[in-house]
Order: sequence, then C-alpha cells, then structure tokens
Amino acid sequence: MGADLLPQRSIVTVPAIWFYWIWGLILRVYRWFTGYVERCGPAENGFKRLFIREAIGVMGLKTPISLQHPTMRDVCAAVTDQTGVIFALPDEPYVDEKIPHFKSLGAGYLLLDSLGGAFGISDYCWYQLPDGTLYAGSYAHSRFASLPLDLPASFASSGAAGNTLRMPLIPSIRPGVVLNGHQDHPD
Repeated sequence: MGADLLPQRSIVTVPAIWFYWIWGLILRVYRWFTGYVERCGPAENGFKRLFIREAIGVMGLKTPISLQHPTMRDVCAAVTDQTGVIFALPDEPYVDEKIPHFKSLGAGYLLLDSLGGAFGISDYCWYQLPDGTLYAGSYAHSRFASLPLDLPASFASSGAAGNTLRMPLIPSIRPGVVLNGHQDHPD
C-alpha cells in the first residue's frame, strides 16, 4: 500500500439516536467495517454527522521502532505493543527470516510501507481485515488472492483524471485486488 493511499475514511449521516450498519445477503450478515468514531457533529434535520476511521487509523501516529536482528514477526509484535493493532501474518518463511536491523522513526503507515522492502517480500501489501486485524505480507498469500472480481462498468458512479473512481463499498476490494483481469499496484 503506497504512502499516498491511507485506510478508508467515511462521513456518515445517521439519526441521532440509532446507528445500524449492516451488510449481508439473505440470512448471512458480514462485518465489513471495524473502526471508531473520531468525531461527531450536528447535521440537518436532527441527524448526526460521524467521522469514522478504520481501527488501524492509529497507525497515523508516530511509531518509533529500532530492533537488532528482528524477524517480521518481531517487528509486528513491537508495533502491537505500541499501538494495540493485532497482525494477521501469513504462514510463510519470510515472516520468520531475520534481518540485521530494522528502524523506523515516523508514522506507523510509513513503517508498514517499509516492511516489504526490508524483508524482501514480493508484491507486498498491507490492509485491515474485516475483523480489525491487519494483514501484512505478499498479496499472493492474502485471503483475497484467490478471489478475482469482475465488476460491470455501471458500478462506477464517477471518475476523474483517469486515476480516481467512485463506486459502492465492496469489502473484497483491497490493495492489490485482481479486478476485471487487472491487478491494482498502488506503488
């Protein structure tokens, strides 16, 4: 995930008393957003406007780490200690290979972006999973790698300058997804 692509944010207008957010089909309901309300303000006609952020929004804060001979698992454990974010790492050899040194003094987003290069992970990506955990690893080892999507052009409600697209929220659209036969590479 490139530094210019931050986790999803939403502004939602809801009645002041009740707030339900459900996504599902027939008798199955799926959680597709885990996050927190960052701020709340008044909206028109007795509604409230909520600014909500994904749970990994905490990675926007400074997350300094300096470790000697760490594995990726060690780095992620250190991030968990500082932020409370739980990682879902693939069961692959690169997660437990040691490197001489890992250092990051900036925001957690930059730390996450640098993991792929530091540990030599091809097609590296990271993103929040629906349960609130954070996946970091090769896209080929992610839960969405075997789920290519085909969406009709009618799903796009608007676009601009050839590099933006507005469409409905679809949980399986993540960084690196194979969409209509093409893989997104945010780098």
